[in-house]
Amino acid sequence: MTHARTEDVGLTRTALQEEHAGLVRTVIPGVNAGSDGGVTTAIALLQLVYSEYRGLQQSRTDMQRRIRSLCRWFAVERARRAGTTWAGRFPAVTPDDIRRVHGSHGRLVAALKMLRRLELACLKELVALAALLPIARWVAMEVPGFALPSLAAIVAQAGDLLNYATVAKLWKRFSLHVIDGMASRRIRGEAAAAQGFVPKRRTIMHNVGMSLLRVNGAYAALYRERKQHEAAKPGVPKGLVHKRALRYIEKRLLRDLWRAWRDQTNPGETGFPVSVAA
Repeated sequence: MTHARTEDVGLTRTALQEEHAGLVRTVIPGVNAGSDGGVTTAIALLQLVYSEYRGLQQSRTDMQRRIRSLCRWFAVERARRAGTTWAGRFPAVTPDDIRRVHGSHGRLVAALKMLRRLELACLKELVALAALLPIARWVAMEVPGFALPSLAAIVAQAGDLLNYATVAKLWKRFSLHVIDGMASRRIRGEAAAAQGFVPKRRTIMHNVGMSLLRVNGAYAALYRERKQHEAAKPGVPKGLVHKRALRYIEKRLLRDLWRAWRDQTNPGETGFPVSVAA
């Protein structure tokens, strides 16, 4: 079955990148990344822009759902008029259905295009701000599969990593801690507060972990090793083996990032090597 897609309303990423390349702020005035104050300012700006980015992302997603819903119901109306039947909940959406949505709800389509442009411009600002951080060079050189947008998302949620005395505190920030021998999880009721589980932060790390798996780098190798280790345990379901191995590399990345941040911000302070193989 074919449904209306983002590309159907002329919102391909390549076209937007070409059209709005000039919107990127590659240099943020007044920020000197080589100073402590510059790092603090970059983090504060990054957190503000990330909040705006997430708001635009949610608005764009809501608008896309609304337009897709309109396309489906136009398809239903067309199929009913023709007296045809269909498999599934909705008939296939055709180019004619999409054109009808353009004609009758043009303002919604225009709003979707504008939201996507603003979202992309915001993302470019995030990347520019993340590139100002001392850790950016380590990310580019040492961690294939972990790009500046992911770094921006982590820093936006965690702030300055120097504020975390131990990596365990950073793990807890992203709901990767252990409670009573079990991974923190989403639950309901009075016990939910004790879990300290924050879905949006946990989702960030899940997405980072999946991105690391798409690149055949050191973290993907660690995933495979851990997966074999978990699979060797008796009675562990296959799905749980994957989740545990993925969680393992997510925690390892945060550990390496935490170490590298301290070493890059205050060279020589940590006294230990920063390597995914350590």
